[in-house]
Amino acid sequence: MEAFPRRYYKMMQLLLELGIASTPLFLAALGALVTDCSGTLGIFLEGSVTMGAYLSYVLGVYSGSSWGAIIIPALAGGLVGGALGWFVTVTGANPFVAALAMNMLIGAYVSHSEALLFGSRGVLQDSRFSVLALVRDKTLYTSLSMGFALLTALVLWYALYRTPWGLRLRCSGRSLEAARLKGIRPEGYRISAWAIGSALAAAAGSLITLRLGAFVPGSTTGRGWIALVLIFLGFKKIGGVLVGTFLFSLLERIGFASQARLHIPATILLGLPFFLALMLYTVSQVIQRKQWRHHDRST
Repeated sequence: MEAFPRRYYKMMQLLLELGIASTPLFLAALGALVTDCSGTLGIFLEGSVTMGAYLSYVLGVYSGSSWGAIIIPALAGGLVGGALGWFVTVTGANPFVAALAMNMLIGAYVSHSEALLFGSRGVLQDSRFSVLALVRDKTLYTSLSMGFALLTALVLWYALYRTPWGLRLRCSGRSLEAARLKGIRPEGYRISAWAIGSALAAAAGSLITLRLGAFVPGSTTGRGWIALVLIFLGFKKIGGVLVGTFLFSLLERIGFASQARLHIPATILLGLPFFLALMLYTVSQVIQRKQWRHHDRST
């Protein structure tokens, strides 16, 4: 009788740890979903996650505020994403190339700023950051981060499917010409979607830094790209994205746990998240094609 509660407790602890680990990625994936609704992929999300992670550390060290270490990076991310959308709209630049350029610019800025402010381009750790409430109190971090992610998902679902803004955004993403014929200006909706997506990605980056208690440059690598894969894995539905994010975190945890037993080289381990993302994406596409074939036969 005593073994069952112990096993139950371990299972609940594992689920909680997976939830904590998947929360930042879920936020970034929600940002990717918003940008996808506008008809463009959020290639810039990779840079937004990195920017949010770094700004969170800088603001935490110099302001001593946990809230400032989350809110200000999110606002900065929204500003950068909106500015990029405006630039692409006004100049007619290729969105893919412009987003890649922004990712490179943010990476260079973070590297230079690290050396300038802290005299290092590696892992940054400071006692002023370690004493922040969200870094010191893991229970507070868990409740705040997971609650914020779930609340964001609910608000986003309502905004996308129950408001005129969401209807017009999705209409703009499906057909620019059809949107214009209905009197909708798709450019403005794309700018707002990019701003929201970038803000959520930056918030995801700040949560990663707060969870680690330090700024680790490699901790955010690839998170923006994986977020893009997760929207296809979740069939572009918020619930599906949530399940896909949790599944990805579970497989990633299994892979890292196996590394110690199987003595997998570190270079291969670094590519594990990308391999898992590719594998899950392939599975989702196979499932989607089968659904399409079944639908065609039934009609």
